Amino acid sequence: KADFFIDCSGFKRVMGSEVGIKWVDRGHHLPVNHAIAFPTEYEEDIPAYSECKAMKHGWMWKLPTYNRNGNGYVFGDDFATTDQVIEEVETLWGEKINIARDIKFRAGHSDNYWMKNVVVAGLSGSFVEPLEASSIGSTIQQMILLQQSLSIWERGSDFVSKKYNQQISQIVDNVVDFVQLHYITKRTDTE
Repeated sequence: KADFFIDCSGFKRVMGSEVGIKWVDRGHHLPVNHAIAFPTEYEEDIPAYSECKAMKHGWMWKLPTYNRNGNGYVFGDDFATTDQVIEEVETLWGEKINIARDIKFRAGHSDNYWMKNVVVAGLSGSFVEPLEASSIGSTIQQMILLQQSLSIWERGSDFVSKKYNQQISQIVDNVVDFVQLHYITKRTDTE
């Protein structure tokens, strides 16, 4: 029992779903819904940046860490299979890769971020895709706004939660538009 709950359960959306918060699928705006992640060997010269590379069926990242490189390929499984993506990576790198995680997701967001005494935050509230790490930035914005909103919230009143929902919706819609722009290109080599 508590007066207020923040659902940070990720894609499970445990508490948000209990109070009736629904997921709004934005897959029609964003063509990716699947990712594979795979480590590669540590490199002596560690770059101070992450690499993102356009690929045939989506895009690939390479993120240096302390003892290895974290890599992944994000794609739409309406356009390619996991096997096709693995083949493309292995052809590019000239070696076999070992998949650490196979991740399926639905790009979208909640229809409400605050309902009754529950706020959905982070992946519980929205996930567009990994490009630009937008989830991190929007979660920080959401928490700052929640901190400000809680100081004037009164149990039983929906004035504050309605305003909060409008503001977070604008943030997430902007992220969807921004990421979608990455896919509007003159490329014609693949769907």
